[in-house]
Amino acid sequence: MNVLPTTAGPGVAEQAEALADMACELHDVAITSASWSAAAVEDAVEAIETTALAPAVAHPDAAAAMLAIGQQLAQLRARLALPPSEH
Repeated sequence: MNVLPTTAGPGVAEQAEALADMACELHDVAITSASWSAAAVEDAVEAIETTALAPAVAHPDAAAAMLAIGQQLAQLRARLALPPSEH
């Protein structure tokens, strides 16, 4: 049984695909980079936090999983001495 619709709302599929492509590009650059700056790490964590909010509205099970991810990201921010999230 499929718990999600087979067709996304206008623009959702295209934006999700573009996000996935950009995440792959960031990964490719990051693994060859000598280091990250604090600002770059903060931007990446913020992008993950924002992205985690999007699928949370898709299904109640997704919301629970994304909440756990948000909690882990908050702990990561604390460990890296990054400012708290705005989300």
